[in-house]
Amino acid sequence: MWRKNGESESFKQLVKGVHLQVSGYFQPQFWTDKDGVKHSRVILIATEVAQIPKKENTGKAG
Repeated sequence: MWRKNGESESFKQLVKGVHLQVSGYFQPQFWTDKDGVKHSRVILIATEVAQIPKKENTGKAG
């Protein structure tokens, strides 16, 4: 999702302070580098990104 691709509209939503809801799935990745060292990571494949409204502060103590 965060790599530059045809879905560049999602990059415009990445602004400090904006609340986002991200839907998708996790995908494990495994590889061996040129020195024979095994690596692994889990990445999030985002299928949908939506901006959500911030809750307004009412100023009341709870």
